Amino acid sequence: MHWYQSVAKIKPRFVSANFVFGRSLDRATRDYLIAIATGASLPDPVATFKSLWQRERQSTPIVYAATQTPEVFERMGSDLLRQLPGAWDQTGFQVALDHESRPLIDVRLSMELGSMHGVELAYDGVIDVMVYDRDGDLGVVDVKSSQASHTELYTRRSDQLTSYQMLIDANAELLGLPRLQKLGFWDFLKRKNSSVIEAPVMVARRSPLDISEYREKVFWMADDIRRRRFPKSSRMQFNTPCELCDFSKHCVDGDEEDLLFPSKDERASA
Repeated sequence: MHWYQSVAKIKPRFVSANFVFGRSLDRATRDYLIAIATGASLPDPVATFKSLWQRERQSTPIVYAATQTPEVFERMGSDLLRQLPGAWDQTGFQVALDHESRPLIDVRLSMELGSMHGVELAYDGVIDVMVYDRDGDLGVVDVKSSQASHTELYTRRSDQLTSYQMLIDANAELLGLPRLQKLGFWDFLKRKNSSVIEAPVMVARRSPLDISEYREKVFWMADDIRRRRFPKSSRMQFNTPCELCDFSKHCVDGDEEDLLFPSKDERASA
């Protein structure tokens, strides 16, 4: 996927409805939480979602699976956002603020990873939401729209959450934050007739060994990219990342129908 997106500069002609739906849901949730954190007038999250979803439908070429329709997505999003105020109250969370009292939502952070195997790296990421829980511990929560819940086991091993901890630890003093203690996912389960916001799944911060192992993995990936090694990676089970990849038809069968290829000039400047 990195080769398709960043080296060959190939783009999908259409955007998955699931991705567009998740983007609209995230923005509506973010706007509501920012209003809570800043003491602003609370927006209607359902109305916000509907407006965003309609705007995306008008401006984005969306592809739907055989069982999906725009109306089903709108209903699922409305059902979820209607639950947001009560679900947020039940978490007991408070949005964390930085030293200038800015809500720590969608925060872009950077850090220097140093060098390994002849590769020197900087690391960038966007943190979803930083919160304080009922115990006063600082945590980071990633909001997910999905069809299945995140398990505690996956939450303990997620590379995404590991990277969040690295970035927050590296920038804690700059942001005026205490030590990060907890990491987790907050699942917004999208179902045709029973969409529900579940309680967040939170786990303890990663150990130094976990951080060291992930850091080494990042350098291995960077070295592969530098050496232009891009092996196909379907993994072992039938339900693999290939099923969700925009480039799978071309990767497997050479089918170019739903892809946009760059011009010669665009390729030359890449």
